Amino acid sequence: MATAPDPDEVLRSTDGKDKFQRISRLLISGGTTLLREVFDQICPPVHLPLKLKDATTKKQLKAAKLTKPQRNCLYPSPGTYDFDITLLFALLKTICNLTPPSTGWDILPAPTDHSLVAELARIKHYRNAVYGHVKGNMEITDDEFLQLWENVSQALIGVAANLGPTSKRNDWQTKIDKLLKDPLTAEDERNVQELQEWYKKDKDIKKSLDQLVDTTQKGKDSIERMEKNFEEIKKCLSELYELRPISCPNCTCTDAAILPVKLSCEIYAHSDQQGDLCGMSVNGDASRATAQEVLNQIAKSYLQIVESSTKKECNEFMEYLTRMGKVLAVDVIKGSLMIKVGCQSVQILSDLYIDFLTGHLNALAQEHLVTERVLTKFALMEAKLTTNIS
Repeated sequence: MATAPDPDEVLRSTDGKDKFQRISRLLISGGTTLLREVFDQICPPVHLPLKLKDATTKKQLKAAKLTKPQRNCLYPSPGTYDFDITLLFALLKTICNLTPPSTGWDILPAPTDHSLVAELARIKHYRNAVYGHVKGNMEITDDEFLQLWENVSQALIGVAANLGPTSKRNDWQTKIDKLLKDPLTAEDERNVQELQEWYKKDKDIKKSLDQLVDTTQKGKDSIERMEKNFEEIKKCLSELYELRPISCPNCTCTDAAILPVKLSCEIYAHSDQQGDLCGMSVNGDASRATAQEVLNQIAKSYLQIVESSTKKECNEFMEYLTRMGKVLAVDVIKGSLMIKVGCQSVQILSDLYIDFLTGHLNALAQEHLVTERVLTKFALMEAKLTTNIS
């Protein structure tokens, strides 16, 4: 079993901890100053309030998933003085429309690439390397320190070189040399905290983006499956249309396909706990109605085939079927009703079949065929219709 670390050992100042604070100071203090100059050059402070009010900018910032404190820095914006390195980096990547280097923001650029965006990507890369020492009691060995100091320094100087003349590059080299020798202060502990916040914020954003990509891919896969299923349905309907030709009166074409719509029913009397399904008599009073009798009444009342001149007398369910095709016959079969619909085209077949698959056909039947009149006639509490296409 692992033992808890000794607090005195963790808090004790060491040469390794001093080096970690120095490299954090270089990265955070130096990086913040330079990134602020870059941002102010691309988006001058005098124009910043207007840019932040722009609808496109607001949309970009929403996608950047800023924290509430970061948004408070922007609205209202007092200028970039209070912007920390995390916010500055986020703004540069979003509202400044910087094109990432060819390797992206998360991979170390090629050694020959000294563009501004490449130097910014290097700063982010070396930040990750420095952050890796947080778990090691925030200590850095001499060899690691020298290499990291050189790498971070060159990246910062590279940013300075992109901002102005050679003199600016030389000025930053002098400042970096001074940072190496200046004594550590209480403010340097804040640099360590800011380093941790910057790293964790990037990780949170990456996690959110990964989840978004995963959700988008799942949605894409679902759409592809639906498209595939739809194509299979169209194929089946085409085959049905070819195999079941009939002569269809009043159709504009000589051939049509019969699509049989089957209705079955389950009924519940006011005192029932169980229903009567497919025409079987319910337990209890022998005089009680059967599901078949209910279906017969529905057919008699609402499924009469009428001429177009009297179509308004039809039930709305029948009107729907008439719009889809020619209702040829309504047959009473034990336990069900069979409505034969003559469809003139594959498109009509497809539309009717899709309405069946989505439940729209069943909902129409339930709404317009199970009326209060039917329920009252048979003293029913409920009657549930089920549609099927075979």
